[in-house]
Amino acid sequence: MTRQVEIEEAIRLAIENNLPFYAYSNPNEDIEFGLQLSPLAERKRGEKGFVIYPFVETPQTPALFIKQEYSLNKFPVDIQKREVNYPTENREIDFTQYKNSASQLITDMEQDRYQKAVLSRTIGYQTNAREKSTEWFLSLCRCYPNAYIYIFSVPHIATWIGATPEKLLEYDGNNVTTMALAATRRADENRSFTPKEEREQQIVADYIIDKFLGAGVQPEVSPRFVKTAGPVEHLCNIISVTDVDIDRAEQLINLLHPTPAVAGTPLKKALQVISEAEKRSRRYYSGYLGGVKENNTFSLFVNLRSMEIFPNRVQLYVGGGLTSQSQVEAEWNETEHKAQTLLKTIKG
Repeated sequence: MTRQVEIEEAIRLAIENNLPFYAYSNPNEDIEFGLQLSPLAERKRGEKGFVIYPFVETPQTPALFIKQEYSLNKFPVDIQKREVNYPTENREIDFTQYKNSASQLITDMEQDRYQKAVLSRTIGYQTNAREKSTEWFLSLCRCYPNAYIYIFSVPHIATWIGATPEKLLEYDGNNVTTMALAATRRADENRSFTPKEEREQQIVADYIIDKFLGAGVQPEVSPRFVKTAGPVEHLCNIISVTDVDIDRAEQLINLLHPTPAVAGTPLKKALQVISEAEKRSRRYYSGYLGGVKENNTFSLFVNLRSMEIFPNRVQLYVGGGLTSQSQVEAEWNETEHKAQTLLKTIKG
């Protein structure tokens, strides 16, 4: 049996039997799989598994850790199906609602009440999502090898799939690396990024640099470049620090999340206004997730281009950054383009 078939069968069995599991592929790397049969608990240092953190932690959307008790090489023989209750679907936002919210946010920013706010929306699609989720995950791995592709499920709480371009923080035991990723254009557009888009990305870069300096570390910042993410492109800087221990690396995670790329700036004000505008929980969208190793190294990614799985429906989550220079219809179209990464997979 090939590794591809083993992974497909392991994910299928985990989903069918409602078991906590994860599978992910770091950019241009093989798929990693893990399954846990014991009750979930907080992660202890030195445990291998998968971290999931919501946009805002609540009793309904807690921080999660799936320990790798079983892998492909050590898969349980006797699996008993567990009963599960699925969460309700999230509130959806149509263009009229989006327009009203976005227009108000832009007006506030024109009056210098804050600099940037990220407005997100959901897109629902009726299909037998649970049955197709294994196929979707593997298809994303094939189509987007440069992205971080994942699927995870924690019964009663959440089942998600995603293909995200944005690294939150990577730690190799000595060095940390992150990226300032923002601004969006279609990959087939023959145009330069606008001053509005360049400013939007610079806000994110400045925020991250400031957080690093505030933590007492001096970051190295790469020149700005264009990063392709499926059907769209973004502006990006790579930001890194050397000679970092695990305590400082974990401190930086807490300092970085959520970044202006998913919330806005000033952060406290942005969190308030987008909560009022969206009128729903983002759940695990624009939180972060990723694999951790026994030696405490990790690669964590921001949960973008993601979708929540229900028995007979899927909800896609997409968003975009608003500034005083934003145009509502252009921002709506940007979310439509971002959704294509997943919609192409869902619709085959």
